[in-house]
Amino acid sequence: MNILSWIITIILNLIGIYMFFMNSKRYNDYRKKLKVYLENHKDAQKFDHSKGTIILEIILIVVCFILAVVLPASAATMSERYGTMLLYTAIIFLAASMVMETYTTKKIFFSQDTFFYDQEAYKYKLITKIVPASGLFKPAVVSFGSKEISVSKKVAAKLEEQYKQWKAARKTTRREKRGRR
Repeated sequence: MNILSWIITIILNLIGIYMFFMNSKRYNDYRKKLKVYLENHKDAQKFDHSKGTIILEIILIVVCFILAVVLPASAATMSERYGTMLLYTAIIFLAASMVMETYTTKKIFFSQDTFFYDQEAYKYKLITKIVPASGLFKPAVVSFGSKEISVSKKVAAKLEEQYKQWKAARKTTRREKRGRR
């Protein structure tokens, strides 16, 4: 391996390690905040579509680990061996960070008047609009006035369904209150 290849490999490893630690922190914060949310909202229901993506990411980690061990043995020089191992190590760090990100962004918890998504609880009444995803890789957008969050297509579809149910229940409750007066 030449010097440029080493520099690129080291940079990829640094990026992978940085992403891994940032997503580890995000995942730990997510777990703490989710625990509090679930303690306060016993009726919360989980919608999870992360399993398929996480399985693929774990397969990537396992394949890269095997390749990091097997391929360097066939390399001609020590420089190539270590370079190959470092390159697969970078991919392993990146894939591991993607597992944690997928875990936090492909799950949503619904309760009667709020939902919990990616470290934060939101009230249904603050939603101004839900813009569905309009492309292969574009996420859906949920607007809360000046704040917006990006969610996956499946999470957006489930959120829109829950939001409509909440609106219907709210209308029914208001009508009942008016009828009592």
